[in-house]
Amino acid sequence: MSKSGNRQGCQSGLGHQIMSRPLITVEPTVPLERLAALMPTQRPDAVLVIDEDGTVLGIVTEIDLLRETAPRRAMAAAVMSAPVVAVDLGTDLDQAREQMARSGVGHLVVLDETGRLAGIVSRDDLAAGSPPPDEKIRHETIDRVIDAGGEVTDVAVDAGVVRLRARVDSPCQAPVVEHLVQAVAGVLKLEDTFEYGIDELHDPAQRPSASDVRSH
Repeated sequence: MSKSGNRQGCQSGLGHQIMSRPLITVEPTVPLERLAALMPTQRPDAVLVIDEDGTVLGIVTEIDLLRETAPRRAMAAAVMSAPVVAVDLGTDLDQAREQMARSGVGHLVVLDETGRLAGIVSRDDLAAGSPPPDEKIRHETIDRVIDAGGEVTDVAVDAGVVRLRARVDSPCQAPVVEHLVQAVAGVLKLEDTFEYGIDELHDPAQRPSASDVRSH
């Protein structure tokens, strides 16, 4: 198990921000069929393989199980990724991102001040740990409008608030655009104005809401 990170105050570290726990742990001899049944469907989306002393030997994710061609009677030790990459509980978000990027892994094991297992952090956890900058939100908003078949005539983002003016072919496209833009990470509020075709202005009262789109 490789380890990195500084021992900083826990208040500014992973333990008080995004670390996931409780964890699911198994022994190396657990059969794959049992392992698949234990695999969580939400964060943390991984199972840790530990020895009798609690030392982390490896990690198994759902992707590992899907890619694995070993017989179902095989054990966890046969499919786990090892060694794991570990960081201290006081490691901050930027350090964790750097360590994950350098190591090329999707999860970091978090250890407490005694070196014992404290939790786990995934790539998605780190992405959600701090909001993306407004410029990134702006670019993703433009991409979403284009994905929906629309055209952006003006867009501005300020502290997560998106002010969008776009042109779409028909009123039916407006709620689709809204739904896609509101799903962009970091968007806190959407203020939009739509135009249809060439001259037809969009009347907000006449179009179905984004919630109507989600219900279908």
